[in-house]
Amino acid sequence: MTPHFDNPTKQEIWATVRKMNDVWTKGDPSDLVNYFHKDMIAITPADHLRREGAAECVAGWSGFAKAAKIRIDSPPPHAGSTRD
Repeated sequence: MTPHFDNPTKQEIWATVRKMNDVWTKGDPSDLVNYFHKDMIAITPADHLRREGAAECVAGWSGFAKAAKIRIDSPPPHAGSTRD
């Protein structure tokens, strides 16, 4: 099921989030460099490390993707809700 938003900006955001998720769960996590800002900072629950910059963040997501069993399920029922 692909949610549809009446607002084009919301639809574009949803499509981008889906592409990012597909990259690291189904594809090559190193392609996240195309989505992550060069000065991005992330602290993830998996390792609690402060990752600074796109390269460190991509490494973190790649490591997680290799270590975890990733299940691909349908979006939750509220995903794609057009309510604001």
